Amino acid sequence: MKKLLHPAIALWLAFSLICGFLVSQSKFTADMSAFLPRDPSPRQQILIDQISEGFASRSLIVGLEGVPENVLAQLSTSMGQILRASNNFSNVSNGQTDASQKDQELIFANRYVLSPRITPDRMTVKGLREAIEDTLAEVSSSTGLFSKSLLARDPTGESLEIIKRIIPANQPANSGGIWMNASLTRALILLQTAAQGSDLDAQQAAQTALEQSFIQAKAQVGPTAGKARLKYSGPGVFAVKARDTIKTEAARLSVAGTMLVLSLLWLIYRSVVTLFLGVLPVVTGAIAGIAAVGLGFSSVHGMTLGFGITLIGEAVDYAIYLFVQYTPRTGALAVGDRQGDKQGFTSSFWTTIRLGVITSIFGFSTLLLSGFTGLAQLGLFSIVGIVVAAVVTRFVLPVLVPHNFAVRQPKRLGFLLTKLVQNLYFCKGFLVLLAAVAVIFLALRWDILWSTELGGLSPVPEVAQQLDSELRADMGAPDAGVLIVLQTTSSEQALQLSEAVAAKLEPLVTNGDLSGFQAPSNYLPSQRTQIARKENLPTDAQLQRNAALALVGLPLKPDKLSGFFLDVAAAKTAPLLFPSSLKGTSMNLGIESLLMQSTKNPSAWTALIALQAPVRDGSQVSIDVKKINAVLTDTGQAKENGIYVIELKNEARDVYSAYLREAITLSAAGLFAILILLVLVLRSAHRVVRVFMPLLASVVIVAATIVVLKGSMSLLHLVGLLLVIAIGSNYALFFDQRNRTSTSSTSASSDHNMLCSLFFANLTTILGFGILAFSSVPVMNAIGFTVGMGTFLALVLSAAFAKPPTMHATVQN
Repeated sequence: MKKLLHPAIALWLAFSLICGFLVSQSKFTADMSAFLPRDPSPRQQILIDQISEGFASRSLIVGLEGVPENVLAQLSTSMGQILRASNNFSNVSNGQTDASQKDQELIFANRYVLSPRITPDRMTVKGLREAIEDTLAEVSSSTGLFSKSLLARDPTGESLEIIKRIIPANQPANSGGIWMNASLTRALILLQTAAQGSDLDAQQAAQTALEQSFIQAKAQVGPTAGKARLKYSGPGVFAVKARDTIKTEAARLSVAGTMLVLSLLWLIYRSVVTLFLGVLPVVTGAIAGIAAVGLGFSSVHGMTLGFGITLIGEAVDYAIYLFVQYTPRTGALAVGDRQGDKQGFTSSFWTTIRLGVITSIFGFSTLLLSGFTGLAQLGLFSIVGIVVAAVVTRFVLPVLVPHNFAVRQPKRLGFLLTKLVQNLYFCKGFLVLLAAVAVIFLALRWDILWSTELGGLSPVPEVAQQLDSELRADMGAPDAGVLIVLQTTSSEQALQLSEAVAAKLEPLVTNGDLSGFQAPSNYLPSQRTQIARKENLPTDAQLQRNAALALVGLPLKPDKLSGFFLDVAAAKTAPLLFPSSLKGTSMNLGIESLLMQSTKNPSAWTALIALQAPVRDGSQVSIDVKKINAVLTDTGQAKENGIYVIELKNEARDVYSAYLREAITLSAAGLFAILILLVLVLRSAHRVVRVFMPLLASVVIVAATIVVLKGSMSLLHLVGLLLVIAIGSNYALFFDQRNRTSTSSTSASSDHNMLCSLFFANLTTILGFGILAFSSVPVMNAIGFTVGMGTFLALVLSAAFAKPPTMHATVQN
């Protein structure tokens, strides 16, 4: 009880409770926009919006296979009905005509403001005759939404023209009213979730609803559907699977790693109390790190949390250094012996650890300057976690250590390690040569040293990516990799600008430079255009006179067109259409995906025009972006109206490259800051070399190994190298302290204990991080391999670079 009243314990308990409360109030997220710039450019903001809210992020492509074509049609029909009744989806498309009833009604009722053919010449005698002749020819073979029964109401075929305009050019095959792949072995369904792509819980709920609808549909169809298989893919599927994979592997590997570390600590300590005391700095540091990030940022990213928890590799070392180096002479760690504590613990332990903590702070503090939220979070978490763990080890553990505390001293191991370190000193030349070769190798591969491909960071298995490619090819989904972005201050201006740009793109479609394009004005004309089209409609008397003359010699008679005359008259006075008018139709899907209002600035609107790559000789070829830019420049509007072309894949790659460049620059700055710190503190060029060179050599050797095995390094490897420096600095500094040890027998015993503590600390780090190298998740695999190998090298190189003490170690029985 007295210990609980000790000021250090009271402060620690209060601090832990406050941090625990802050953690409970923190928001955790897996939104990858956290790893995009804090202040994005307009191009980068489009990329962020597409990741979190864009049409692609909310799309699911579903495939049904394994049974005959007629059974697939039944399954698709049944699933379509079930899914349309679900609140999880805003749109369900599978080719069924009955699913488009609302589309039919909206298009037919508003065909004269939606059709781009309503020009001043459309309702003249000549225009009417040409339009009616085309409609008669088209309706006779049409498989579209409208039949011959509608000819009398829509003789000019405006409805058919609208349908052609809004239906994508690369639509899948239609068999019996159901979408199928070309070989008719897979039924296809396109879904749009009601929730945003960044809402992973809602995405998972939608995928569960999809799977349940498949089970219900199979039950409705009967035994013939028994062998049917459901396959689906999309960004939401990848995101949910990635989250589940990370959760599963993180839990499994964390448990395995923790058990290995605890088992090792048990072999060292042989005490439950010591085990408990040893994990206190780790737990306190992790909670404090989460609380700090929660306070400093709007949310705590999962990658930040995953990386920060691995600080166990450094935080647990502090307790090992303390406990293993605990000797009867420094037994004053127990409460009450202040003088012994000052002379033993403070001088031989804390001074070295304190400098190691400061070097870690210097290394990670540069990340706080990053313009990317993800890097800044990593820096803050690491600094707070390391500092708190060290402070708890320094001020809390000495108070909690029992009076009769004792750790079994591994004297035989200490003697063997002393001999090994002496032999390593004579291997220094070889290790220096190895580091030099690594530097030369990295220099020769500098241009391709760092990977800028995002695919290598994806935790999604290759088989899942292959399925996605197959389903997209079957669906004929266009590659929305090239977008024209239009930024304005209102939805009306965005639609007007969309119309102007679309007019310039039409010749490119005609010439084969594009297969087509999807623009918001395809689904909803601007109000200005709607008003103009109304004005192009003739009066009722004019229309009837023109129609009578136009129908001479045609099988359609004027007395059959009374509905047509009434509809045109009604259209002249009908209300205008707004984006909200399209709710409940598939056309709303197009508007929502291509016309967006900023969530941060209500007066900022963005219209997107998705370009479809041309097809030549049966294969899709790349879009000539230069030609697109030339067309936009010729309009004279691009610069003044905020029109520009972006290639999403290239934009994402550029953002990642900038991210990587900044991380490399900041890491180099941190390494330079550590060097300056060592120069100021150690005040000796020889000591600085012995401390700094092992860290630098470890980094270059590990980097070269990664490049040999992987071909290049990623941002994740860089983060791992930072942790190697943070942990390895402690090893180098302890060896620097060892170099100044006296030659007394007591110092020899302390030397053995110090080497044992470094060995055990390094072993726990290798176990804790090394097991992550077996993960299929890139972030875990990269950091685990880098830190596991790097910290081992840091210990070996620190021993090799250290000047051997003058004492002669002996075995004590």
